[in-house]
Amino acid sequence: LDDKEYTIPPPTRPNLKNPLNDDESSLVRETGSVSSVGSRGGISSSGLTNSTSAHKRQVPSASILRHVILRAVSSQLQADSDSPSIGSPSAMCVGSLIGIGTTHSTVLCFDGSQRLRWRHDADRDNGACTAVSLNPDCTRMLAGFARGLVLMMDAADAKILRVIPPDAHTYSTAVVHIKFTDSPSLALLSDSGGSVFEIGLKRLLGVRSWDCKCVFSGSRGEVVALEPLLLYNLPTHPLAGYVIVAMATLSKVLLVSLRPHTRLLFTQLLRSTSTSLPLLSWQFVVIQVADTSRVMDPVLAVARNDTVYFYQISLERSGRISCHGLQSVSLPYTLLSCRWLTSRTVALVDTNETLHLLDVRTKQELETLDLSIVDLVYNSAAFKGLATGGNVSKAMAVAGQRAVYNSIHSFGNQLLLLGNKSLHVISIRFWAERIDSLIRECRYEDALKLSMDFYEERGKAVLDNRCPQVIETLEKFVDAIIDGTIFVNMQEALPIVIDHCLDLEQTELLFDRLWNGLNEGKATFLESIQTAILEGRLTQVPPEVMQRLVSYQEVDNRWIEMEECVQRVEVTSLDIEQVITLCRRERLYSALISVWNRVMNDFTSPLFELIPLLAVHISGRRLGNLLLVYVASCLSGNAPYGGTKEKAEYARQQVVRALCSQHSNNASDDETCFPYIRALLEFDTREFVNALVMSFSDLTLSMQIRQRLVDIIIQVMREDVAWVLGVIANSSSMGRGLRVDSSLYTDAVTRLVTEDSCSLQDRQQALLQLVTSGALQHVSHQVLLDLAKSAEFYQVCAVLHEMRGEHEEVLRCHLMDPSRRLHIFSFIEQSPHKSVMGVTLPENLQALLEIDCKKTGQLLVRHLPQTIPEVISHLTDEQLFYFLEGMIEESDLDTEYMTRYVCLMCRYEPDRVLQVVKTNFNIELDPAIKVSQQVGLDEVTAVLLERSGDLQGAFNVLLSRLQMA
Repeated sequence: LDDKEYTIPPPTRPNLKNPLNDDESSLVRETGSVSSVGSRGGISSSGLTNSTSAHKRQVPSASILRHVILRAVSSQLQADSDSPSIGSPSAMCVGSLIGIGTTHSTVLCFDGSQRLRWRHDADRDNGACTAVSLNPDCTRMLAGFARGLVLMMDAADAKILRVIPPDAHTYSTAVVHIKFTDSPSLALLSDSGGSVFEIGLKRLLGVRSWDCKCVFSGSRGEVVALEPLLLYNLPTHPLAGYVIVAMATLSKVLLVSLRPHTRLLFTQLLRSTSTSLPLLSWQFVVIQVADTSRVMDPVLAVARNDTVYFYQISLERSGRISCHGLQSVSLPYTLLSCRWLTSRTVALVDTNETLHLLDVRTKQELETLDLSIVDLVYNSAAFKGLATGGNVSKAMAVAGQRAVYNSIHSFGNQLLLLGNKSLHVISIRFWAERIDSLIRECRYEDALKLSMDFYEERGKAVLDNRCPQVIETLEKFVDAIIDGTIFVNMQEALPIVIDHCLDLEQTELLFDRLWNGLNEGKATFLESIQTAILEGRLTQVPPEVMQRLVSYQEVDNRWIEMEECVQRVEVTSLDIEQVITLCRRERLYSALISVWNRVMNDFTSPLFELIPLLAVHISGRRLGNLLLVYVASCLSGNAPYGGTKEKAEYARQQVVRALCSQHSNNASDDETCFPYIRALLEFDTREFVNALVMSFSDLTLSMQIRQRLVDIIIQVMREDVAWVLGVIANSSSMGRGLRVDSSLYTDAVTRLVTEDSCSLQDRQQALLQLVTSGALQHVSHQVLLDLAKSAEFYQVCAVLHEMRGEHEEVLRCHLMDPSRRLHIFSFIEQSPHKSVMGVTLPENLQALLEIDCKKTGQLLVRHLPQTIPEVISHLTDEQLFYFLEGMIEESDLDTEYMTRYVCLMCRYEPDRVLQVVKTNFNIELDPAIKVSQQVGLDEVTAVLLERSGDLQGAFNVLLSRLQMA
């Protein structure tokens, strides 16, 4: 038939998630119940009522896992187990269909609504059905039996398509595993002999055929676990087109590529007890790589005994498939099964039949569940080869006692478990349901915390996140608090609610419903609002709430918090009269400035009203510092509350106008000129001038304003005018383009060297600033030198000599300056003129030796080695010892100097001599022996005598010492 002619729709491949999740109870969906397999009634919104809870007691609230029994399937299994022609369940597979094999060679097939689709009764002589498998599109089913037979059936009607006899694989062995791969022409079989075979499925001219080829021989190690990697849902993945199989023997795990070429990709030893089987499970996981990008690669979980290993398989750019170990998890129990549920969680079943839900990233156990009610089917009969006379190895028989490979399967985020009379599903609950269960128990705080964890993606085993449902949880909590339907500890509950309202930007819920509905707990509410404001999380507060908060802070004398809150909230939230009154009374100057600037656009009142308070209030220091910062910020165009550029410029103009005011408002007759600048200079001259220097760095500040401010400062200043002139001249941002009368500089120099109104260091620093700035170019260097020497300004002298190229005098000035003597060596090291400084001149050298002989030796070795012989001839013995010690730290000494060093060490540091003698061989022996004998260093003498060849003498020295002891 021609598809186009008869408009036949193209075939669609059933998705593994669709048939089992078509009902409203799907876990994958956001609404309805969460049973993963439909009830007998088909599509139903009440999946819970059609499933039986696996626990006799109620499942704990907010439990992550749900355990249900598939009633229809279980009823069929129970009825069949009582039938002698069918028998009890023995193996299972799951896809869009459920296939179950029994002990009497029967295969049952159920669809997504748990309806029995068909039953196939094979010859009972084939033994129990030990393995079943569905292909990716669930159109074919493979069934393996205890005596080696394999059947391929049509999943629609159980029609036999291929019969693969027992002699196709190892003779007289049971089929342990039978698996489809991504390739429709390839399946895999593992038998109780430990061998693995690939089954080629062919169809030529309508005739189906098969061939069987051994992939891995059991003689090289018996394969007990087999898991192919399936990529049919990811056709664009880099590994698509490859057939990759994970196999595990009792001693190692193997990763093999069968298509396009057979190749061993990876192998790893598995050391464990003989009674535990290796476990394999695949999952695609999004992995963060080094370059901050993400890749979705398959991760193989390999488990045995009490350890789970995780391996990432990826395709490199070179085309090579690589396998990298990611991490391992050690567990306090022995494993029976290991299956991925999500890309983050693994379901582990231990030998006590307890399920453990493990978060892979955090290695945290999220929940446990008792599975004893399941009555698990064990596949041990196939591993022991009971149907074929027990012809298996002892190791296979022992390890297979706890095999459940064909009884536990994962499907999406669900785990299916085959019991002797029932079929169970363990699934991860939808997170909203977990929250609803907490709300039903009135555990609103726990529900809200869990909601936010999921919303911020901190939740474990999360299937979905939805902000509206988190908000709904929050609203329910708020309503419960207002209605008083539950007992709530307001001090604990309100901060939680407020935090979450702010995180979710639900300010209407916070103020319109919660605040207005509260009858008690207002103080706790205000405390939380205060915290949110101080943390910068809340800036817009209803005026009535802010008014209550300020009143609350006033009652509790929380002035610091009030000041911060007033500055942080929007001005529309403030009761201006209330705030200004309190700020004036309690001297909350920062808040007061904030209100003036933001509300009234007034940038002069902080100066007009607050500067006069500097001299009368105890808090003047804090206020003064605040005003200095305020002035500097406004002048630099960064007014604290300037906002736009235009407003910042307006603030600068207003502050300049205020500072330059000749008199204050309501000035008395005896008030001096420029009271505001004068007050700031009297408060702290240096800090005020430094604040101006900072503000002058703004290029938009006009030269006219700069000149005006500097002229006023010079006019107002008296004692510290020299220092101010130095700062002005030395500052590139402040001094550039300013005009200052040169006579002021001359007078300043004279006052600095003759008056002692401040410390010598401060006066010297002021003169140094004037010299280095170039403001004293009209004064000759000689005059300045004479003045500086008379005042003992050695740093100024050094700078002047440096300008004149008199480097010997520079060194002499540094040596004469007590504050520089200790740093003289680093100064010489950094100077490019060290060779012409006159370091070796007698007076300079003597001064350096007095400071540190050792550093002097190091200095000369590094930079002036040719002067060392002459210098050494003028040193005392003690100076020479430390001088040589400095030399030896920089380079090896020749024999002459080494001998003198050892001889001097015998006198000054005898405890170190023995170690030095043992490690140095360029020592003249006779003088060294003589000195060591004189000071009584017997061990040193013995070493030196032995080195000279006088062994008898060395022995006599040590013997004499022993006899004296």
